[in-house]
Amino acid sequence: MKPSQEDELVGKDDATLRILLREAREQQLVQAEKLAAVGELIASIAHEINNPLAVMLGHVNLAIRELGPAAWSVRSEVDIVVQQIHRVQKIIDSLLCIAGPARDLELLTPDKVQVLVQDSIRLVDDQAKLIDVEIRTDLKATSPITIGCQDLQQVIVNLLVNALHALETVDRGQIELRSRDWEGQGILISVCDNGPGVPPQLAEEIFKPFFTTKGAGKGSGLGMAVSNGLVRRYGGSLTLAPATEQGAEFRIALLSQPVLSDRETWLAQSLMSGLEMRLREQVKAGSGTAPTP
Repeated sequence: MKPSQEDELVGKDDATLRILLREAREQQLVQAEKLAAVGELIASIAHEINNPLAVMLGHVNLAIRELGPAAWSVRSEVDIVVQQIHRVQKIIDSLLCIAGPARDLELLTPDKVQVLVQDSIRLVDDQAKLIDVEIRTDLKATSPITIGCQDLQQVIVNLLVNALHALETVDRGQIELRSRDWEGQGILISVCDNGPGVPPQLAEEIFKPFFTTKGAGKGSGLGMAVSNGLVRRYGGSLTLAPATEQGAEFRIALLSQPVLSDRETWLAQSLMSGLEMRLREQVKAGSGTAPTP
C-alpha cells in the first residue's frame, strides 16, 4: 500500500503529529468553504452596487448636458465625481474577478508593460503628490508575457498604494518600479520604497486575508491576499524580498506563458498556502520532540 501524505511527513508511528495534520487540514477545508461563500457574497454585492453607480453616472452626464455652458464653472468638480464613479466601478469589477476565472488575457510586449506601469502610476499620482513622494521607473525587461491586464494593474496599484501608506511619515519618500528578465521564464516586476520596511515577524502575516497594519477604516486587509491570488492564478508569485536596512521590496514573478490555476479554487489555494507552510514547519520542528505512543 502506498504510504499516505501523513506517513511521509511525520512517520507511521507518530500518531500525535498525524492527528495534528489531519485537524489542520479539516480547518483548511472549512476555511475554503467560507472563502467560496464569501466569493458568492462579493459577486452578489458587486452587482447590487453597480446598478446605482450606473444611475448616478447617467444623471451626472444628463445634468452636464442640460446645464450646458453653465456647468463649466464646476466642470473640474464634476470631472472628479465622474472619475471617482469610474474608479468604484473598476474596484467592483476587480472584486468580481475573485469569483470568476482569468480573463482579458493579452500578450504584453515590453512596450505594453511600460504603458500599463505608467497608467498604474497615474492612478496614484495625486496621492503621491499630497505626501511629496517621487515615483520612478527602471523598466529593462525584454521578454513578453501573457496575462490579464486588469489583474496585473490591480496588483501593481495595490503595491503602490501600500508603499504610499508606508511613506506618509517619511521625508523625501521615493518609490521605484523595476522590471527585469527572469532567467528565460518571464519577467520580474519590483515595487521598492524607502520607507520603514516590513518587520521580519510580519513578513508572512501580510499575505493573510484580513491582516492589516493600517489604522481603523484605512484598510480591509484583503489587498495583499487578493494580489497574491491574482498573481498565482497565472502560475506566478508575489513575494517580499529579504529585509534590508531601509524600505521594502515586493517582487512579482510572471511567466511568459501562464499556467492557469483552477478557476474555482485559485483564491482558496493562494490564501491557504501560508497556513500549509506554517503547518509543515510545525511538523518539522515538533517531529523530534513529540511523544511516541
